[in-house]
Amino acid sequence: MSDDNILIEEDESEKGQWSVADDIRAEQKAALSKMSLKGKILHLWEYYKIQAIITVAVTAILIGLISSIAGKRPLIFHAILINSYIMNDELITNDFIEFAALDTSSHDCFIDTSTVLTAGDMGQYSIATTQRIMAVIMVGDLDVIVSDEYHFLSCAESEFFADLRTILDEDVLASLAGNIFYIDQAVIEARNNAEPDFSAIAKEIAMTEAQIAEMLAEYRKPELMERPMPVGIIIHDSPVFEQMNGYLVGVPVFGFIANSVRKETAMLFWDYLRE
Repeated sequence: MSDDNILIEEDESEKGQWSVADDIRAEQKAALSKMSLKGKILHLWEYYKIQAIITVAVTAILIGLISSIAGKRPLIFHAILINSYIMNDELITNDFIEFAALDTSSHDCFIDTSTVLTAGDMGQYSIATTQRIMAVIMVGDLDVIVSDEYHFLSCAESEFFADLRTILDEDVLASLAGNIFYIDQAVIEARNNAEPDFSAIAKEIAMTEAQIAEMLAEYRKPELMERPMPVGIIIHDSPVFEQMNGYLVGVPVFGFIANSVRKETAMLFWDYLRE
């Protein structure tokens, strides 16, 4: 057999291999396109969890190194408002500094209103945004997340938030009855110790907007849970959001980050949103 024939056969073989790989990628892409956000996360986590863990860890290390090298000032407060849309970072940050009488001569205060996540989107931006949030939590640089209910649930299931019973007294919690977002610790622990439930993912794929709203409403009902833990405060009629055109669509939920060391300032931010 001539060298030319060998090259032709090898070329055809490589084409065949690439064709099969392309077909597999196309099938995976089609399957992902039909999945909900949670379904996509579980699917990608199953295949890329090691890479995801490494990426978040490396990002956290880089944040720490860059902050140290650049001489970044320590934070006095940091909040991320997911999907607040047209709010202005500088305006709300300066307004809160004045309200709380924070000393920013040697510390920074930052309220991020530019973070946007879209339900069902698993593009590069959404993945990078989620990894950034996880990284700043990992290095202890985040105190509060406010988000629409759908993405608040995703954060809660990732165990970002503190148990409100460790922050608010019983009287305050009682006054918030009906406006508290719960997760079931028993469900979270079972999920963490089990393989992804693809039958549940399939059911969620077929959910309508009305069914999603009904599902989210269940997280306000601790009586339906085995071990309910209050993690979020549902915000209605915040004067701050009304004046600054925040959360014009949907209902925002407020959560204290579990590993925050600035919970007193976080409480001041909660007070500020209610003033």
